Amino acid sequence: MKIIFANRSDSLTSKGGDTTQMLLTKKYLETRYHLDIEICLSPGELSTKSFDILHVFNVQTYRESAEFIKVAMKKNCKVVLSPIYWNYTYSMFSYGLGLFRIYKPVKLYQKLSEIIIFLSSRFVRRSFLFEPQR
Repeated sequence: MKIIFANRSDSLTSKGGDTTQMLLTKKYLETRYHLDIEICLSPGELSTKSFDILHVFNVQTYRESAEFIKVAMKKNCKVVLSPIYWNYTYSMFSYGLGLFRIYKPVKLYQKLSEIIIFLSSRFVRRSFLFEPQR
C-alpha cells in the first residue's frame, strides 16, 4: 500500500504543529505497520505519483489542501484529512500591538488583548473556521 502525506509547501522549512504531527505520524506508521509513506509538498508533483491513500495535513492552507484533494479525486484515491487549525485572533492582536511598540510581557499588553478580544466578540460574528475551510 502506497501512502502520500501532503502538507503545505514550506512545512519542512517553516515547521509548525502540522509538520510535527505529519512527521511523528509517518514515523509511527512506518515503524509499527511497515507502510510505504512518502511526503509530498506540491500538488503538481502529486499528479505524477501513484498512491492508494492521500493524507492531507493542515486546513489553514485550504487552497493548497484543496488542490491535493482534487488530484486524489481524479485518481480515485482515498483521502484522509488531519486538520491543524488555530485561531489567528491572538496572533493578529499581537502583531497589531507590535506595530505600536507594545510588547510582552507588559501587563498592559495582556489587559488590552483581553478587552479587545472581548469587545470584538460582541460585535463581530465569528467562527473557528473561515468559510473556505468549511
